[in-house]
Amino acid sequence: MTIIFSENLCCYSCLEFEMKSVKLFVCSGCSECEAAITFMEMWQQTHPNCDTQIVSIFDDPREVVILGIKSTPALVIDDELIGQELSVEALDRHLKQVFDIAT
Repeated sequence: MTIIFSENLCCYSCLEFEMKSVKLFVCSGCSECEAAITFMEMWQQTHPNCDTQIVSIFDDPREVVILGIKSTPALVIDDELIGQELSVEALDRHLKQVFDIAT
């Protein structure tokens, strides 16, 4: 089996065609959320093949309740709540772990 790497692939998960859905739930007026938004915007630019969304908790409160989100920023991957009240460092660590990105 020959694997051809493309400069557009961001991680092994994309190589294996395991498109993952990444959502960062945030709220306004939260300094941790602002930092997380800035981080995720940069992460989106370097991982263009991953489905990434930044969502205000006020945009879809029903989904927030269903997922069990009680604090922000909250990271959801493939409809599974990964963590809440995450620092930028924790976001980075979780994303690298899920997407098999070397640290």
